[in-house]
Amino acid sequence: MKINAKLITSFGTVLVTTLVVFGRISYSTFAESTHQTSDKIITLQSSEVIYHATKTLDREINDIEQQLSLYMQTNACSLSSEAETKDLFEGFAKQHPLFRSITLSLRRGKVPPPEFQTWLDEIEDNHFEPFLRRVSGDHLLLIWPTQTPQGSAYFIIKLDPEQLAIRLSSYLSNSGYLNISGAAIILSDHGSLLLDPIQQDPQKPLDQRILASINLKASTEFVEDTGKVYVYRPQDKLFDADLTLVVPKEFNQGNLVQLKDRVIAAMLIVGWVSIWIMLIIAYKISSPIRKLSKITKDIIEFNYSTDMEIPPSNDEIGELAENFENMRQKIKSLVTEDPLTQVHNRRFMMHIFGLAVLKANRNNTQLCCIMMDIDHFKKINDTYGHQGGDVVLMAVGKTLKEISRDYDTPARYGGEEFLFLLPETGLSDAVSIAERIREAIKQLAIAYDNKEVHCTMSLGVAEFVHDRVDTTDKIIHNADIALYQAKENGRDQVVVYQEPVEEAIPATALTS
Repeated sequence: MKINAKLITSFGTVLVTTLVVFGRISYSTFAESTHQTSDKIITLQSSEVIYHATKTLDREINDIEQQLSLYMQTNACSLSSEAETKDLFEGFAKQHPLFRSITLSLRRGKVPPPEFQTWLDEIEDNHFEPFLRRVSGDHLLLIWPTQTPQGSAYFIIKLDPEQLAIRLSSYLSNSGYLNISGAAIILSDHGSLLLDPIQQDPQKPLDQRILASINLKASTEFVEDTGKVYVYRPQDKLFDADLTLVVPKEFNQGNLVQLKDRVIAAMLIVGWVSIWIMLIIAYKISSPIRKLSKITKDIIEFNYSTDMEIPPSNDEIGELAENFENMRQKIKSLVTEDPLTQVHNRRFMMHIFGLAVLKANRNNTQLCCIMMDIDHFKKINDTYGHQGGDVVLMAVGKTLKEISRDYDTPARYGGEEFLFLLPETGLSDAVSIAERIREAIKQLAIAYDNKEVHCTMSLGVAEFVHDRVDTTDKIIHNADIALYQAKENGRDQVVVYQEPVEEAIPATALTS
């Protein structure tokens, strides 16, 4: 895997992990806060419903008690007449649509109907507060303790279930006591329904299967999360009846959904921006490495002229580029230059020569080379020693570098032999350059050991010829032959390679 891909993969993994963890923590924290808020809202508002329902019924029944007390004081009525009592309570019931009928039962005196006797015994023995009961059919009774001139008594009030449902529904929707969208109220007594579940919004009712699955006998003093709805049954009761509040989970989670959407949007935005940042960082880190890799390949191909293209900087990349460039120059010096004469060595010359021949072949251009040798170099070594010979070689190398043009390549071929490559140069110009070299070497006065050392050179010139002399070996071979001929002719001269002329075959020989 490329370093660029590794950087993007590693950065991307860290980024995605960070975003997911951050988003999850943010969402969970807000969700927990939302659930706690939901619990408080449900608890407070369900208690508010019970309070207002109880207060309203209390007010209406207290009104009946006051009217009864005033009636008895005004008419000196002892409630001993059944007809009188019946007419009186029928009048009270007509004033309150919630009450279908009202009767009064005394502890002592007339025995109440059998179905009420058990309740009254229970009330006498244990209860002192009003309570609701459901009897056969849809009869809903409210048993209410009161006081009469004859002593303690009980109102037995038959409630209208529809009117009670309307009253409770009004607390869900109109009165502002319960601001929970989609809620429902279940009124029950010891696990038995007293009324059908009352929906806040009939247009968006809760699923009846969900309502039917709620265990009315279970204790839900705390807000219970059933997975689909919240269920709460407060300790406060509505006339000894349980009021269960059922709330859809979505009622107070609008902010939670909004937060989730915002978290997702933020993660997408941060992710998109971070991707570009990662790409830029990865490019800036990997780009110098790619450039260094390209330069390394060029070094293998003996190309040391590639531009570094890495701007200087004070970071590790800048330090790496600077050290690499220093190393490249040292490698170039070691690989391409002759350490003694400071001209190119034979290995690099052969590489450059091969490229020059390819270019001349492709572009049909001229190319020449000069093979040269220091005359009587063995005698110089014998006279001045090898150190003196080295000084002469260094002086010759320096002279060749001074005479060469920008695109010429002087090189030490071996020992005291030098090779001079002249690209895009014709034979006549090559001969002129060879003469300049010969004359410059002859004029050298090389100081060594308080003496002047003089030397001369023999030079052979050969040229590139398409379809005949078109390889490196052929050109060097021809230049070497010309050099040998210069040596044979007396040294200190330039000789141009001449192709041998084939002797003509006599015509008589062809016909014989």
